[in-house]
This record gives sequence, structure tokens and C-alpha cells, in this order.
Amino acid sequence: MSENSLIAKRVLFFSVFIMTITYLSSLIVSSSSIANESQCAFQPSIYQYPASNEVSSLQPVLIFINGNESYSVEVSINITVGIEGDICPACLGAYMGLKFPQQELINYTFNSIPFYPGWSVAYIPGLITKNFSAVYISPILRYTTNYTVSVISSVSYKVVKNGIIIYEDSYNVSYGENHSMLPPITFIFIPNSQNFTQSSLSMPIFLPDGLSLGSGMPLNLIAVAVGENPLSSLSIEYSISGGPWISAHSEELSTGIENSVEEINSYLQGIASKLSSFGINASIPNITSTIEAIETQIPGQEPGNYVVYKSMASDIYNNTSESLAGMYYVYNSSSTNKILIVDPSVKLWLIYNSTSSFINSISSYNLSQGLINNINDSWTEASEHNSLGALQFHYWNLIGKQYRIYITDSSDLSSALEEYEPNAIILSNLYLGLESSTLLDWDLKDNGALGALSSYVSQHHAGLIATQGSLSDWVIWESCSEKTKVGAKGNIDYNTSNLSSLDNLATLLGIPQLTLFEYVKDEVSNFFCINADPQVAEMIGSIPLQIPFVQFSGKLNSTSDAQKMGLSLPENFEFDNQRSQNGSPFLYTEVGWQLAFPQDIDFIVSNKINFSKWPTVNLSNSNGSNLSNYRNFSFTDMLLIYEAVQTSSIYGNDLNISFKIPGIGKFNITLRIPESLMEALLGAYQPKIVAISSDGLAGIIAYDKFWSDNGYRSVYFSFNLESFNTNTSEQLLTQAINWVESWSFYPNMTLLGDVLIPSDLASRAEYILNSIGGEELENMSMILNEEGSSVISINAESPGIVYVLILHPTSSNVEVTRIEGSYSSENCSSSNGISLVTIQVSNSTSLSLFLRAYSSSGIIPAYVEVKFEGLKSGWGNVSSNTFENQTTEACTYNGTCTSQSEEKENPQNSSTSTLYNSQTVGSEKGSLMGIIVLYITLAVVASLLILGIWKKKL
Repeated sequence: MSENSLIAKRVLFFSVFIMTITYLSSLIVSSSSIANESQCAFQPSIYQYPASNEVSSLQPVLIFINGNESYSVEVSINITVGIEGDICPACLGAYMGLKFPQQELINYTFNSIPFYPGWSVAYIPGLITKNFSAVYISPILRYTTNYTVSVISSVSYKVVKNGIIIYEDSYNVSYGENHSMLPPITFIFIPNSQNFTQSSLSMPIFLPDGLSLGSGMPLNLIAVAVGENPLSSLSIEYSISGGPWISAHSEELSTGIENSVEEINSYLQGIASKLSSFGINASIPNITSTIEAIETQIPGQEPGNYVVYKSMASDIYNNTSESLAGMYYVYNSSSTNKILIVDPSVKLWLIYNSTSSFINSISSYNLSQGLINNINDSWTEASEHNSLGALQFHYWNLIGKQYRIYITDSSDLSSALEEYEPNAIILSNLYLGLESSTLLDWDLKDNGALGALSSYVSQHHAGLIATQGSLSDWVIWESCSEKTKVGAKGNIDYNTSNLSSLDNLATLLGIPQLTLFEYVKDEVSNFFCINADPQVAEMIGSIPLQIPFVQFSGKLNSTSDAQKMGLSLPENFEFDNQRSQNGSPFLYTEVGWQLAFPQDIDFIVSNKINFSKWPTVNLSNSNGSNLSNYRNFSFTDMLLIYEAVQTSSIYGNDLNISFKIPGIGKFNITLRIPESLMEALLGAYQPKIVAISSDGLAGIIAYDKFWSDNGYRSVYFSFNLESFNTNTSEQLLTQAINWVESWSFYPNMTLLGDVLIPSDLASRAEYILNSIGGEELENMSMILNEEGSSVISINAESPGIVYVLILHPTSSNVEVTRIEGSYSSENCSSSNGISLVTIQVSNSTSLSLFLRAYSSSGIIPAYVEVKFEGLKSGWGNVSSNTFENQTTEACTYNGTCTSQSEEKENPQNSSTSTLYNSQTVGSEKGSLMGIIVLYITLAVVASLLILGIWKKKL
């Protein structure tokens, strides 16, 4: 679609790195065979370097095994020594007491050594296949004879697991020393680690459990180096909290191959010695092992540090290499307060900062498929991601000073909750949700962890903290039938099984309104797919409502609500918007959370804050089609959805929206809000913005579910504070942890219908209702928006007074925009979460009240009770024609009543009404009628009391 088309696909290409992983598959070695296939649930891929027909003399063989297990490799080496000359070998052999050709079979088992997730390596030493010239000098006849001594080696091996042969192969060592000067491969791991290949993430393996270690606890490490040439050095180095590299003292370890090498050399030198004793001098060299291992221990560290470690190797030809790095944070061992951190970015940071050298060394071994592509693609994408400023180090060591910390991936969250039993959980920038990639899918719904998270938080009253892009929602609509999910939309989506049970991160954070906007966007897109223009559907469906990488001012101020909620925050604080070496910024916020807080949307619009310029990266869908033609996102696009919801008419669960697309037109669409989503909206109790940035783009939101016995507290940081090694970050994280862990049950809420009402407000409402005469007609739970209307339908079957009591606990006032139907007078009063509308009717009629919110929250819950009190004949003196063709009037939140055909009175110049118990202040006509009704009611009650006393005396 061209730029001149009426509609362009305008979507954010937020800074995200994308890669398509065909994870370590289809690695096929020629001349291989698989045995016992029916007995194995999983057949590993195996790659041999060099290939069987390319193994030259003295060249070691590496067997790379791709499988989620440790394997035994049973090796059988066959060495044949022959001799040729003027005398037949058999005759010479008989003369020397040897049988030629001389054969030796040497068997050994080598346990494969893991060096990368899902990969291990086995080693076969370089063997000799070579002809040696020898001269025989007769001691008696003094003549010489030339001989050729040949040593020919061959190998067969089997890969075995649990006694089952799952792979076998063989090769003959060819003549000639044709191997190249390849660098060694080195890798590092923790002995007896339980983490081996439990994850398919491209990351250094054998990291400490939870990427953390207690203060004072040492870490034992083993480094291995293997290559074509003898090694000259192998060492382990570590760095503490970004400091200089320290070389650790290490001890040599046996690799298990030494005895076999010694046995081969002993055999060959025995043959050479035997030949020499008969005057045949054949200089057969020893074979050498080109694999080494060392062990070291990193000393225990103080809490609040982090440690990075690696191994380095070089051979006798000065070829050098480094391993993938490992790391861990040091937590306070004396603390019993456990913090579970879900942060896949930590391991991605390790990839970017340690993979380059490892790739250079291992790629020299011509592993063109699987492993090399996997590692190289991971590094390439991490590098590109880093160029956008999205890949940053996270300073979780700051909270390690006071707490125990455990870091995991989103895919392991469910098991980590069960095993670690944390006091609080931190979700760090979980913005990616690529379903085709286990590496890049951090969506808690895809990982099946949303239910486990919500259950754990509610049942254990555990604190919840989320940062930056954890509410990211981007999905690209390539067509109405083909969509590519990029963001972690499941964290905010409406398709979760039961929103009222908190199986949704947005709801857990107290802002289910964000899910409503997602629902409307998708349903409007579906409408255009069916009824209008699919290209419009693709444009609307591809609009991200949550954008995770927006630069902001870095200056924040705490609000008065922070103190009211007991959250200790600095009055003013600032993050330096520094830049990396490549010029990309470090400081980002997610924008889109403001949809639940319209006053902040208004601030952004009024100040013309623009964040539509975005860097892009290559993006492909699951079929490999390039998606980079999608244009950058504009804030105006987000406002299309926002305004559609805020200006809609709401009839129960039906949402009537007028969707306006610039340059195309206006479309009226009716949507049915799913019951589970409606329950979540009705049961929401507004969280508080406890800090806001000077440009309105970043904020901190606190939520306290104090009224429920399944309650908890949560905090959402819209920005990446974990990327800053500052006192401010430490203070904010510490205060947030202390606050979310201090939840207490305070049962001062009452559930009226499906709406949570503060108990004191409910008591006031009950008092007012009891003070009003008449009978209850109906009650209902509903949601109100800020610029549209929610409709209440009332049937009055006789003349009388209709009382409509509206409880709106998250909004100080509501506004009655108009009343449709025949009525003679109305009165509206509102105060502190309660509004009362009084309408007098003189005959049977149907009324429709149109309400809207007047609140800092655009979508608010409200509970409504309607009572009707019939009027007796003779009350009032209103002619019948007053009720015919009644002019629709507006009863506003400030208590004034004006005709819609007239200009409304300025609220600043009108008296504000106040509701005390059952008293109301309104128009003069309404006040007079209220007084008349009150006096008549009191007179009737007094008469009945007097009559009762008089009868009693009789």
C-alpha cells in the first residue's frame, strides 16, 4: 500500500530484536546409523568434526551431541602395524617373535562434557596413520635392507544412554597431517550442577541456580579446553561488580583420556622398541592429548555485588579463545526475605558481552548447521537489540544487599514459585511474546504462568512488582487471517480464561481498563474484516496500545497519593538519560498505561509530546516474510481507540461506539463486552499514581487490594529503573518491596452487586435509601465513561417520584447529561461518591437517564439503586399538558438544571450541591416538591403513632 493511499499501516516498530530459531535440528552426519530407534523417546543430533572421510593423521576428533542428556561414548581404537621389505613380513615376524600385521584393540569410555545448552562434546585423541622408513643392518652378513613400517589407525564408537545405543559411527584415519591451525574451544561450568540443559535459551550454561549466590559463599568452577593442537595455557578469570579481571588460582584435573593416550603410546613404543632390538629403527612418535581441564574456586563476596567469570585458553601456536561468560548476583545470606525476579534479559546481556570470541573459536570447526547458526544468530540479534538501547545490564545486586534474590525466566516461573516460595515477585520488562521462539517469548500466558502467578500472589499475599514493557501488546495484522504476535499481549489480553480471578497481569496491577481497550481494538478490527475494508482492519489491529521503549525526561515527582498509601518515595528524583557507546539512550518508559488515567492522556495531548520516531530492525513472520514495511507508530493512532471507548454509549454490557477514521469516515459499531471482562471492570478499585514524570510519559502506579482475604499489593514502574546503578534505583526498589510485602487485611469494603463500595459509603447509601419512601424498582452494576454515556432505563407505572441513587466510589461526582421521557421536574445532587437524582412523573412513563463519569479514571464502576414512591391524588397542581412533549433537560453533577437547548450555567459560578444523608439541594421546583413530600410523610407517620397510642389506651 503506498503512502498516498487513504489508509496507511501505521504501527510502532518499537525497539525489539527478532530472530527465527530452528533450534538445533536436522544435524545429519554422513554414513551414520541409528540403533534401537523404537526404544528412544528422543534421538539426539550428532555432528562429528572432522567428518569421517576427512580425519587425517594425529588429528583429534570431536563428537558434538545435541540432546538434553549427558551421554557415554564408547570408543574402540584399532591400531594395525605392518612391515614391508625384501624379506616377507611373516618371515621377519617369525624371526622377531612378532606376528605381522600386528593389531591392537584399545577400548575406553568417555562421558560427554556439556558446553552449551543442549550440547555436549566427546573427545577422541589424534591417532597415527603413517609409513615410517626403516633400515635393517644384518649383524652377521653386514648387508642392509630397507623396510617400511606402517601404522594404520581406525576408530568405531557408539553413543550410549542408559545402556541403549542411540548412535554409532566409524572412521579410518587417513595418511597425511592435513589439519589446520584452529584455535582451541574453551568452556566453563559448575561441577555437579543441576541446571544442565533444562532450558533451550541461548545462554552460557551451568550458571549458579537462580543466577545468585549467598554472601560469603564460594563458587567452584571447572574449565575445559580442547583443540587440534597441544595447549599452552588454560585459566579462569573473574570480575567483581565491573572491576578488573582477576586470575583465579587453579588445579589441573583429569579429563579421563590420559590413561587411554598412555596405553596407545605404550603399545606403539613397544612395537618400535621391538623393531629396534632387531636393528629396524622406526621413529614412531607419541600421540598427545589436546584436551585439558582445571578447577578453581571464586572466593565468597559481600552482599550487593555481582560476579562475572570466564575461561581463557591458548595453544602452542598462540591461538587463543574465550568461553561464554557466566555470572551471579550476591545476596544477603542472613536475610529470610526472598525476592523472585523474572528477567530473561540478564542472560541475553551475557550473550552479547561474551559470545563473540566463543563464536570465532567454535565456528572454525565448520559446524555450519544447528549449533553455530544458533549461537551466531543469538549474538547477532542481541547485538542489534543492544544498538537500540534495549539490552542493558540489570543491577539486581542493589536489592541483594538486603534480600535474598533468585532470577528465573518466564518459562520457569510456575516451578520457581512452587520451589522458591518468594515473599515478592518482580517482572522485569517482559515485553516480547514471539510464539515461534522459546528464546523471545516472555508472554506469561504463552508460558502457562499467568494462572500460577495470580494464584500464588492472592493465596500467599505476595507482593508484585512489574517494570517497563511487561504490559506490551503489539500484534501485527498482516491480514485478517494472519497475525504475528510481537509483544507479550497475553499479559494484558482479554482472552484469558477468567479475568475476575486475576489471570491477567493488567488486572493484577489494578488496571483492567487496559484490557478493555485491547478488546475494543481487536473487535473493531474484526468488524472491518467482515463488513468494510480489510486493509483498515490490518491498520487498526496493528496499532500497539502499549509502547515499551519511549524516551522521557527522567525527572519524576511523587504525588500526594504516595503518602496517603504509606509508600515512602522521594519528593523529587531524577534519572540521568545517559547514552551508551553507540549513542543509544538508556532511559525508557512504556507509554500506554495512561489509558487508564485520562488526566495524563490529556497532559500528553495538550503539551504535544511526540514519541512517534522509532528505530526499526528487520522483522519476519513465521513464514520468513519481511514485515519491515510497517510504518512507525503515531500517538494519534492510539487516541483513535481511546476516544472510541471514552465517547461510547454503554447499555449494560453493550458498547455502542462511533469510530472515526480520518480521511475515511465514521462507523457506528456495537460490541458486547465479555462477562469476565465486565466483572473485572466492575470489581476494579482504582490504583494510584504515586509518581509521575515531568512530561507525563513515565509513572509509578501502586495498587492495594486490602479488602479481600485474597488480597495483595502491587507496584508498576513504567520505566527501566533496574538498568541504573544509582542510590535512587536502590531506594525505589527497596521501598517498593517493603510496601508490597506489608499488605494487611482491612475489611472496610462492601460488595454491592458486582461493585466494591467502601463500607462507610455503603452505610451512608443505606441510610439515604431507608430515609426515602417508596419501593425498590431495581438495582444494577454498571461502568461509566468520561465523555460518552451509560444508560439507565426506568419504568414508572404511575404518578410519583423516582429516586436514583448512584454510588461511584472511584469518582467524586458523576454527571447526568440528559433524561429522556415524560417528567415534570428533576433534582440532582452529588457528594463524595454518592449522587441522588430525584424525578417527578405524573403518569405512567419510561425514563432513560444518561450518565457519565467525572473522574481521573475514564472507565469507572458504579452501583445504582432505583426506588419509586407513588403520589396520591391532589398532590401538586400540574396541568396534564406539562408532561407532553417534555423538553429534555440536563441534570449536571453540580446540581444545576438547564435545558439542552440553552447554554449550561458555568459550574464555577453556580452553587455546588451537597448531599447530607437524605437532604438535597437542587432547582427551586425540585426543592419545594421535596419539602412537600417530606412534610406529608412526617404527618402520616405522626398520625399513625397517635392512633396507635390512642387504641392502646382504649
